[in-house]
Amino acid sequence: SPDGTLIVKTRREPKFLHEVRNGQTRRVDAAPVTYLQNRAVRENGRTVYYVVRDVPGSPEQSALFRVANGAARRISETFDDVEWAYVSETARWMVLCREAGDDWNWTLYRVAPGGAKKVSTRIVSGDVSGVFWSPDGKTILGAGGQSLWLIDIPSLKSRRLTPRTDWKADDAGWLPDSQTIIVAARGEFWNVSTRNGVARKFWRLPD
Repeated sequence: SPDGTLIVKTRREPKFLHEVRNGQTRRVDAAPVTYLQNRAVRENGRTVYYVVRDVPGSPEQSALFRVANGAARRISETFDDVEWAYVSETARWMVLCREAGDDWNWTLYRVAPGGAKKVSTRIVSGDVSGVFWSPDGKTILGAGGQSLWLIDIPSLKSRRLTPRTDWKADDAGWLPDSQTIIVAARGEFWNVSTRNGVARKFWRLPD
C-alpha cells in the first residue's frame, strides 16, 4: 500500500485481502470466488481500497467496491462476462475487458469515491494481455503479445508502438518521465521511446 504496508491476497476460495503490519495480520475484505484486481490508495490521510470482485450472492457477477474502515460499499453497476479488470495505480480509472472475437472490447470508467462513471468503449487488439499505466495516467502500454501498443486515455484509441511483432514481453513498466518504457522479453531488457518507438537493448540476463 502507499504507506508501505504489505497487502496479501489469498489463493484459495473464498479469497481474502489482509494487511500485514508489524507482524500482525488484519483482514481487509473477502470475495466469494475471486478478485479481478485491487488497489490501495491514500485518501484524506488514510488507506482505502478499490477492489473489483464478485458480488455477494451472485458469483457470476462482479462490481467495483470501495473498502474503508472495514466496510465495503459497491460504487459501480454490476458487470457480466468480464474477462479482466484493470484499475490504475491511483484508482481513478478502471478498464473492463470483454471478449470480442479475437480482440477485446474495452470499457473505460472514471472512478471517484462516490462512484464509477462510464467514459468510453472501443475494440482493442487481442494481442494485449498485460496493461501498464503511465505515471501521468494518460496512456496505457498494452503488452504480453506479439506487439507493443499505446492506448490513449480517455479515448481508448490505440496504436502499435514499434514495428517489431515478436516481443512476447514478460513484463514492462514506465520510467517517471512517461516517455520511456522498460520492456523485459526473452531475458533481454529494452528501453523503448513512446515518442518514436525506437527500442534499444541495454542488458541481458546471464545464461
